[in-house]
Amino acid sequence: MSIDITDEESLLFLKSIGQSSSDFEMHYPRIIEPLAKPSDLDLTAREFFYWCDKGVIDIPKSEEGQSPWSRLNLIDVIWVRIIKELRAFNFPFQLIVKIKETLFQNFVLKLIDLDDTVLESLTEQIKDKDLKLVFDKIIKQVKADPDTFNKQISPISTIMGALVAEIFLFNSKIHLHICKVEEEFIIIFEGYSLQQLTQENIDFVKQTTHLSIYLNELIAEHLLDSKCEKINSDFGLITEQELQILDAIRNKEVSEITINKGHNEKLTLTITKRSELKDNQVQMIKRLLRMNEYDDVRAVLRNDKHIYLENKIRKKL
Repeated sequence: MSIDITDEESLLFLKSIGQSSSDFEMHYPRIIEPLAKPSDLDLTAREFFYWCDKGVIDIPKSEEGQSPWSRLNLIDVIWVRIIKELRAFNFPFQLIVKIKETLFQNFVLKLIDLDDTVLESLTEQIKDKDLKLVFDKIIKQVKADPDTFNKQISPISTIMGALVAEIFLFNSKIHLHICKVEEEFIIIFEGYSLQQLTQENIDFVKQTTHLSIYLNELIAEHLLDSKCEKINSDFGLITEQELQILDAIRNKEVSEITINKGHNEKLTLTITKRSELKDNQVQMIKRLLRMNEYDDVRAVLRNDKHIYLENKIRKKL
């Protein structure tokens, strides 16, 4: 049995609930390919196998002829960084498994867990009649057979994938909050497009003693890690134009660089013959480029040539 949903209906549904996963897969088509090795993330084989055995990592085995458990996609890579952060705070494996199950659940399955009145309210907010019909159809089918729906989804359609997509496409500031209430742990997200549905829970957690992980910083650390240059390039997260600008900075060919960060905010750095960009300034420029935190960049070279880079993904969306 399969869920009777066309690709067009899936796309309409994603847009109806404000999700950006389809855009992410379109603009970053390689992020769900298993391209990274555990060793790229400073994980020893022993540590990686141990984590798999404890159930905090679920990586499909590689194809015949390759060593097993050998490759990770971008979503897996970011999850490994979250695990490292949690282990640094001595979180037990049992709790990390619970967090994994929450993050890697399909967000539509989370929707059907909502109260019927909340779902009705969400449906009423959809003005387009076609969208409303598709929304209603998908919710009914998923409620009738959630297991089949879960098997058909792409990794990018999980909560984890949707949160990462919002960071890359819209610069959403996403926090993962975890707190303990009696013997239960509450896991909640802040900064995503459907936040209004869980705002009361977010407010409650933030008023208690809790751990907060800023996902944007974890992703930025990964993108700025020189040891990960190759796999980030393989994932399509580093563009040729970005490399061109960074090479010009590295070779001291830039006399001025202006970055339009959006919302009428500009950053202009002028480099004289007696000075060059400081390390922290170069890191800031690299972060703005790699985290998509800009609208356009203009670099003026010492030979009076210009390099112009427009963020077409943000402009288009």
